[in-house]
Amino acid sequence: MTDLDKIKELIAKGESEALEFKKSTGSAKEAFKTLCAFLNGKGGTVLFGVLNDGEIVGQEISDSTHKKIASLCRSLDPSVDVDQLEVDCKGNSKVLKLTVTPPRETSMFLFDGRAYRRISTTTSEMSAAEIERRVSTRPNFVRAWEGRAAIGFNLDHLNIDHIQRMVSHGDEAQRVPTLRANDPKRTLESLDLLTDDREITNAAVVLFGRQGIECKRLPQCTMKLARFRGIDKSSFEDLTTREGGAFFLLNEAESFIRRYLPVSAKLVEGDFRRQETPLIPWDALREALINALIHKNYADPDGSIDVAIYDDRLEIRNLGGLPEGVKVEELSGQHDSVRRNRLIAQIFFRAGLIEMWGSGTAKIARLCQAAANVEVGFQNRETHFGIVFRAPFVSREVRGSVDAAEKALPPTDEGLSAQEYSVLVLFRGAHSGLSRSEIVDGLEKSGSTVARTSLTRILDKLLSNGYLEKSGQSVATRYVMKNDQN
Repeated sequence: MTDLDKIKELIAKGESEALEFKKSTGSAKEAFKTLCAFLNGKGGTVLFGVLNDGEIVGQEISDSTHKKIASLCRSLDPSVDVDQLEVDCKGNSKVLKLTVTPPRETSMFLFDGRAYRRISTTTSEMSAAEIERRVSTRPNFVRAWEGRAAIGFNLDHLNIDHIQRMVSHGDEAQRVPTLRANDPKRTLESLDLLTDDREITNAAVVLFGRQGIECKRLPQCTMKLARFRGIDKSSFEDLTTREGGAFFLLNEAESFIRRYLPVSAKLVEGDFRRQETPLIPWDALREALINALIHKNYADPDGSIDVAIYDDRLEIRNLGGLPEGVKVEELSGQHDSVRRNRLIAQIFFRAGLIEMWGSGTAKIARLCQAAANVEVGFQNRETHFGIVFRAPFVSREVRGSVDAAEKALPPTDEGLSAQEYSVLVLFRGAHSGLSRSEIVDGLEKSGSTVARTSLTRILDKLLSNGYLEKSGQSVATRYVMKNDQN
């Protein structure tokens, strides 16, 4: 069988997810977008000199044609071999066949700085969400960033105390072999945090980077911490940004949350010490912070880890939505774990800070279910993932510094559920009261999990317990907080 016979046999299959026809190399740039899409799939072939209906018309192939193809090949990133074959068809005309096969070690290709995909016979540019999903489910691509040399960083930019502390914890957990504490570079090498050329990796900086100006040059190492007044971002009491390695950021976030987390205390008979219970289980909060640190999409330099405390909730959010195949509704139980950052997650595991893969969110849900006045929810967006702890943060201590309208709110230890408190918070400062539709709108804006079907029951309880009063009837009914009227 001649090469032309093979081309005809290929054409007979028709255009598909792995085959594209082009009349001439005048459409070479569009063809290379398709080749890029083939590389992001299972490979494929573009035939020049063939019409859409499969008719072979051929084209003249000159030195300028070869130069154009060579130039376009250089626009594929990373570089890859493009197999080229010229087949005589009629007279001096030829069919040019370009074929690509994606190498196993590379899982994402770009053409002219953009990623493309192929669905059926259509080539299209990948959306940011699609790229994120592919990155999440193809660890080799992310590992390429994790394991890449951190440009402009060296051992002096790392917190050696944090490295030694991590090794100490890992030794206690029996997950790290005995290492020479006075040789941090050898320690990093044993933890797979050096390149083959013994340069420190991006993962090493993300984990152990010194706080402050050094990590400002790597925007991935950023965390924003905020305590807002009320249930939205219109006013804040405390707002700060921290830059540093993951272990430093974990400590900073814990300190910030402790500053605002209400704690109840009581004396236990026969024990001189007070028994303290935080509003939200501390182990659940710590697990959520670690979850954000190990699952953030560090390959994308944009975005920080955000910790935001409102009057009715605490949110922890990181760049990077759930990996493809993992569903929000599965997070409260055991589920498959896709480790977006294998090196970073492995270090947290070796330090004894996380256990088996896929158990973190289930542990959070279990701890919050056993706690009073706390509800936990998981939010997945195209580019972000968040954990929301819904609980009343306006305690007796905090209320001493807020305005008179806020003083109408009851303290957090008066038996209100998290949902009931979420409704009551809406009335702060609403001197003319709220209608039912205004309450529903307020809950939706705050991202509350209160269902409309539950609202009647909640309002009835707040009325019967003396927190609210109502006036008017039917659609004209308004609810007003007692002691908050003009």
